[in-house]
Amino acid sequence: MTDDELSRRRDVGLAAVAAVGVCGAAAVVADTATGVVALLGRPGPLVVGVVGAFLLELGFARFPRLGRRAWRRREIRLGGTAAVGVVLPAVAVSAPTVAAPLLATLVGGLAGYAALFVGITSGLVPDPGTWFERA
Repeated sequence: MTDDELSRRRDVGLAAVAAVGVCGAAAVVADTATGVVALLGRPGPLVVGVVGAFLLELGFARFPRLGRRAWRRREIRLGGTAAVGVVLPAVAVSAPTVAAPLLATLVGGLAGYAALFVGITSGLVPDPGTWFERA
């Protein structure tokens, strides 16, 4: 297994950990006035999350040294995971007015990342390291 494959698997594991926090917050918020229907009822925040995940990966692909250097730092990986899986869901639970769009954006981002991962590992999407290679 290559370093890139190991790195991708680690990243998917971190995303899965974050998803647990997001789903836990969604379960708590579902019992409040916003409800699950409000969480996923409007596609706008979901789309923002998907696009955000793609843009993040696009940035890492365009500036691979910068992305690798940042992502090799344990505090960046763990801090990002904590932000998505703990801090933002806690904000959503404590602020019901922003809960639905915030959680929907996080769900969209995690789903977008998961779809991109599946596409890359299945060969349907080229490896991000090749996205900006000149022919």
